[in-house]
Amino acid sequence: MDLMDKVNEIARMVGDKANELVEVGKLNLKMNQENAAVESLQKQIGEIAFGKFRSGDELDPEIEDLCIKIEKHKRTMAETQRELNRKKASSDDPIDMAAMGYCPYCGATLAKNAAFCSQCGQKVK
Repeated sequence: MDLMDKVNEIARMVGDKANELVEVGKLNLKMNQENAAVESLQKQIGEIAFGKFRSGDELDPEIEDLCIKIEKHKRTMAETQRELNRKKASSDDPIDMAAMGYCPYCGATLAKNAAFCSQCGQKVK
């Protein structure tokens, strides 16, 4: 494998990792949005229930409808969390630059079976 092939392979791997990080960020954003929706609906339930309580009324289907919405958001959150866990598990594998012949600290080309980088002096695998 020549130098350009190695550089292209590293660039592809780095690009893949960046895409995985973007996906994880999107999933985290979705989780935050779902959480905010649940909190808003819970607040509405509280306001309705307290208003009914203060006026001496029985609680009615309004609360049940909001509870159904909360359950829907919580199911979406659980599905999103499972997907997020899968993404995180697949992105935990670091790129092994040393195995590809490059110093993971400075990017210099490593001599075959090198224990230290000749450029920066860092210990490599």
